[in-house]
Amino acid sequence: MPRYVHPTVQSYRESGKPMVERRLIWVTARDYSTGDPVTGGFWDGRYDMELSVLHPETGAAVSRVYHAGGSLLEIEALGHFSGLDIHPLRVTLSPINTAVEGLLRGYDLRGAPVELHRAWFDYETRQPLAPAHVWMTGTINRAPLTTAEAGGRARLVYTIVPQTRALTVGNPEILSDTIQSQRSGDRFLRHIATAGIREIPWMRT
Repeated sequence: MPRYVHPTVQSYRESGKPMVERRLIWVTARDYSTGDPVTGGFWDGRYDMELSVLHPETGAAVSRVYHAGGSLLEIEALGHFSGLDIHPLRVTLSPINTAVEGLLRGYDLRGAPVELHRAWFDYETRQPLAPAHVWMTGTINRAPLTTAEAGGRARLVYTIVPQTRALTVGNPEILSDTIQSQRSGDRFLRHIATAGIREIPWMRT
């Protein structure tokens, strides 16, 4: 994901004034019964707040409600790498937060789309300087439901893989005779299902 800095944020930064950085996560889970999408947002701010963020697909600013109260505990440092190697990211949420428990424990999170945003606030007024920009998009790869031991600290750690993972997934149809034959009657793969176990006499098809 290329780094983007809003002009207002850049101008404020050049003024030398201090800024406050906040991180936001938006999850789209699924209802177990109906399969309908169920969304929820969490951030490392102090209060629940309606924030403006840039939509990762359209680039337009949209308003969303993000839950605070310690719901988002930590987001692992996001590195920038070249190539198609997959580098998962771990996000830690609080299981005792009501909003977290309602969404992440009550709905299906397998492969759930995730959006991570970064937002900057004026140090004195605590007002956002610009819509939060997209930091990373991906899907939840692991979402274990664990219970802390007696005297331990309760936390939910989710592993997120970036959208670039889709570029590493092969297409099984390229080895299908049905699909291959649609290319001008190409029957190169007609015997692929029996390759290695069927003997074809020389000069016969």
